[in-house]
Formats: sequence, C-alpha cells, structure tokens
Amino acid sequence: MTRFPNTGLPMSAGGSHRTAILYVDDEPTLLALTKLFLERQGPFSVETAESASSALEKCATGRYDAIVSDYQMPGMSGIEFLRVLRSAGDSTPFVIFTGKGREEVVIEAIDSGADFYVQKGGNPTVQYAELIHKVNQAIGRRAAENALRESEERFKAIFAGQQNGILIIDPSEHRVVDANPYLCALIGLPREAIAGQVCHTFVCPAELGSCPITDLNQRIDHSERFLVAADGSKLPVVKTVSRVRFGDREYLVENIQDITERKESERALRESEEKYRALFAAESDGIFVFERETGTIIDCNEAVTGMYGYRKEELIGLSNTVLSAEPEATRAFTQDPSASLPIRRHLRKDGAVFLVEITANVISLKGRDVIVTAIRDISDRRRVEEALASANRRLSLMSTITRHDINNQIAIIQGYLALLGGDRPDPSLDEYLRPIETAAERINAIVRFTATYETIGVHAPVWQDLRTLVKTAVRNARRGRISIECTLPADIDVFADPLIEKVISNLLDNAVRHGGTVTRVRFSAEMRDRTLVLVCEDDGAGVPAEEKERIFERGFGKNTGLGLFLAREILGITGISIRENGEPGKGARFEIMVPEGAWRFADQGDRRQGLPGDLPDQVGAV
Repeated sequence: MTRFPNTGLPMSAGGSHRTAILYVDDEPTLLALTKLFLERQGPFSVETAESASSALEKCATGRYDAIVSDYQMPGMSGIEFLRVLRSAGDSTPFVIFTGKGREEVVIEAIDSGADFYVQKGGNPTVQYAELIHKVNQAIGRRAAENALRESEERFKAIFAGQQNGILIIDPSEHRVVDANPYLCALIGLPREAIAGQVCHTFVCPAELGSCPITDLNQRIDHSERFLVAADGSKLPVVKTVSRVRFGDREYLVENIQDITERKESERALRESEEKYRALFAAESDGIFVFERETGTIIDCNEAVTGMYGYRKEELIGLSNTVLSAEPEATRAFTQDPSASLPIRRHLRKDGAVFLVEITANVISLKGRDVIVTAIRDISDRRRVEEALASANRRLSLMSTITRHDINNQIAIIQGYLALLGGDRPDPSLDEYLRPIETAAERINAIVRFTATYETIGVHAPVWQDLRTLVKTAVRNARRGRISIECTLPADIDVFADPLIEKVISNLLDNAVRHGGTVTRVRFSAEMRDRTLVLVCEDDGAGVPAEEKERIFERGFGKNTGLGLFLAREILGITGISIRENGEPGKGARFEIMVPEGAWRFADQGDRRQGLPGDLPDQVGAV
C-alpha cells in the first residue's frame, strides 16, 4: 500500500518557514481564487490539484502540512480521496471545503478522518478567515498529538529498555501501577501478576506505615534492601525511590538495581584477601619483624635464609641495617615507616648486592610497636626495572617541559587580559583578543599532545609484533590521499615501550604535515650486522641537511615541537635509536635502529637464536 510522505516544512524563496497547503477542487477559477486568498492572508504556500487522482500523485512525491479538498468532484470525491490517504497511513491534517452542507456529509467526513468541515459561500473574507483558522487549528492539533505520541513512545522505550528494575506505585495505597520487563524477570512473574499488588510484597519488605517517602517524609530514599522473588528467594538490591507527577497525578517511582554480582564479588574479594594473606606468610618472600624504635630483628621466616645466606638464629638480634647496602636509608625508614619505600639494594652475607622490593606495616605486638616487612628478591627483573627507571626520568623531563610551555602561554593570556582590564570587550579590542585566542589554542595543542605521551615509561616494555605496530599506527593516522606501502615481515618482534606505536604515528603525521608533495610512504626493514633497521621513507620534500639533527630537539617544529624529541626518548628506553638519513630534496628517510637483544623472531625455531638472513619480502598496502 502506498504511504505518502507528510513531514518537513517547505521554505519560501526568502528562506522563512511557510505552511505547505495542497488545495484540491475541480473548479479552476475557485482554485486560483482560494490560493490567492490563503497566500495573502497567512504564511502559506498553496499548491493546487484539479482532481483527487492528481492530488494523490502530488502526495506521493511532495509533502504538505495540510490538505484542503472539495467534497463533490468527478471520478473520486473528497471523502474517497481522504479514505485512500488514511488507509495508506497518511495522517496529514485534512479539511473538507465544499458547498455541500448536509449533516450526513459532515458526519461522513469526520468519520473518515477529516479534521474539520468548512462550508463555502457567504462573505469571502469571513469564509476564508474561517478556513485559515481551521487549517491552523488542525495543524496545531496534529502537531500536539504527534508530540504526545512521540513522548509516550520514548517513555515506553526507555521504561522497557532499562537494565534496572522500575516500579511505578500509587502512593495512596502503595499498590503497583506498572513494572518494566527487567523487574518482572527479576521477580519471576508477569506484569499482570505484579500490577495491583502492594509494593512491600516484592521490595523493601516493611510494615505499612513505614514508607520512607509517604510516611517518613523523605524526599528520596536510597538504600540497600531485598527483592522477594516469586520462588521466595531474596535478591540483594539497591533501590532509589522518589515522587514524580504524570499529568495531574502523583506516583512513586522505584529504581531497583540488582547487586547480587556486586555482593558476590565483595564476598569473593574477602575470601581472596584471606587466602592471599595465608599464602604470603607461607611463600618464598622473606618476612622480617623488627622493633620500630631500634630496628632490631625480632623474628623472620625461613625464606630469608636462602635470600640472605644467614641462618635464622644468626639474624635474630641483629640490626636491620646489616641487611642493607644503604644503611642510612634503612635507619630513616625505621624512624618513619609511613614514608614511601622505593626499591632497595640489600646485602647477602657474602657481600653480594641485590635488588629487593619491600612491603611494610606497623603493628602493635605485646605492647610495643613493630614493623613487619615482606621482602621480595627482584634481581631477575633488573633489566625491566632499569628500563622503567629510565622511562620515569624521561617522564619527569616531559612534565617539566609541559609545565614550562603552559606557563608561558598562560602568561600571554594574563598579559592581554591585564590590558583589557575590567572593561567590556568591543570590536576595537580584537587586536588584543586574537593573541589570547592563539595562546589558548597553543595551550590546548600542548595539553592534548602531552596527554597522549603522559604514559611514557609507566608500563613496562613488552615484546610487540613490528608489522602489527605499523598497521595499527597507519589505521589510526590521518593520511589523506597518501598511499602506504609495507614490506615488513610478519614474524619480527621488538622489545619497546608500548608507546612505540605513537612514534610510528608521529612519523606518518610529520609526512602529512611537513612533507610537501608527499604521495607515498613506505615501511621496510633491513639488517646491518646484528642491528634490525626499521625504515620509514616518503617521496616528499625531505629534510634539509642542517636540520637532520635539529628536528629531534625539543621545541623545534611548527606544531608543539615535541613529537620527534619524545619519539627519540621513547625508543631510548630500551636502547633503540632513530635518525633521519634521507637525501635532501628526495624525500625523508627515518631509520629506527633496534639493537641485538631488542628484536627477535616471533616463532620458536632456530632462526630466533641466530642472525637472520634476507628478511622475507611481504609487500602490500597497509
């Protein structure tokens, strides 16, 4: 069945909104006269049709805010035309405008879906004023009906789609008026079995007269309760109750959140903590108990004997400084165990130094304060910890740079604001406002950039697939019409900070921003002795010889001046280096040198242990 479009407001030639009217009548002179009257008397755009069949064609391709139609026309009457529209789902406001004033015609028109009936004849001014009034009234009523229907549909969709239980309650009798599907599922009953029941039957079982809202005059009740299911089981819930008004009536709305999983998680967490404490006492970590005042060792577990090379009885009574290669730091911690405890260098009995990680707590034991420490030997993690320490230094440097740049820009803003003073800005102040806006944009650029790189060194370096890194960076980069070619093998891993992807993205960004006529970027790899070299080259303008090293300096460049500087810092965390080695005028060529030990073949075959030969050629668009 044909469905006629009837939405949207046409625009007049001047651009203002006009009400679109379709007027249907078999009398051409009357069509012209009515069109003239309507368009002169109101913001109407009138289109005419000399028959109902012609009008149906117009309805199939156009859109109208209202339709005015004669009743008696050859071929198809106005009411038959109306019935065709309504059967097709078209709800456009419809006014019968005819000289036929018999009562049965009026009744038939209204029964068929007409909004109003206006009789022709009499004073034209009065007649057309009434027609305009009825048209506007029909349009307004239909708009209100549509708005109400859409509002009800939105409410029903939200009510039914909520993933929390919702009860609507009559506050006078505390009986359920409605329940959404989620709550019905929680209770295990259909809506019909819940509606009409006292709300305390299901949720927050409480005596009548003790409702927090209606009886205790609370504005909102937010508390943990139990939901009683159909089988008698009780589900822990958090319920929030408040008063709302629908129309002229007041209701209580209860939002009910099932917290069964949360309660289970809390219970599991408690059990896990208890198990952890038991395991911690029994595992291989060294446990010491020493006096807070003197640092004298009172007790220790057996694990410390293998860690330090002492027998347990040798340690009892010794000072805890005997265990430390940093005795002054140990004394300071003994005096103030609340201080942050970094990684320490401890001593074995034979004088060997090793790194430890310490967890400490102060407790009261037999009336005196003691410090309980759990000590873990982390020598095997030396390489990772050293890389993290280096990364933290770089992170600190980046923070200093960022604060410096932001402070400079804020100083600019404050300077121009001082010139403005307390006067209200006017167009003559544009020369002062523009620098402020520029500084604000600069600050935003710096903050956005540093937010991207703020995690440098926070996460430990990991082995990462080289080809996947490049593909991910390309996927997330803005490259416009630049084509990307990749000949990287699919089985090479590099050991680097997780932000290495940002390094590759920055190289692509530099090509887009500064490469001039760049049309192609190519990623490849080659071996030089035992060093893996990742190459990123383009066919743009290249880098002038005098700038090849300066581009890695902080502040050099047209954007934030930090991109390549931080790229070198990120790579340096695991000993990887970068340089620009292209021929000036023939495109940029960035070479990332990954030293032996920081790259590997991903498979477990013999190639992983030896020097690779020619890298497999896997050319393809990324």
